[in-house]
Amino acid sequence: MAPPLISAMTRIVNINNKVSSEKALIVHCASADDDLGARAMNYGEAYSWHFDDHHVILQTLFWCHLALEDGRLSFDAYHEGQPEGGYEVINWDINETGAYSPDHSWFTLTWRRIRIP
Repeated sequence: MAPPLISAMTRIVNINNKVSSEKALIVHCASADDDLGARAMNYGEAYSWHFDDHHVILQTLFWCHLALEDGRLSFDAYHEGQPEGGYEVINWDINETGAYSPDHSWFTLTWRRIRIP
């Protein structure tokens, strides 16, 4: 696969599966305009996508829904704040405790446990 063409407005989002290998992680990401579909991820796999964010007034938002055995987690994977020059890479690491962005270590989300009958 060829690397993405990088422009001043290119945004790259990486979802990294760091959940133990015996658990199935399902990831479904989308924006208002693009449904990226659901996919199963194995331990150590990364799911990445890129796009050019040309919106200045209308803000781009990509969100992800994750399923892990008895847990669910939803979060905004990318939300454009104030536009900055240069491309951005946003990393998300998913593990048994939740999702966190090592680039923004203050931002951690935990699994919402569901009861399976």
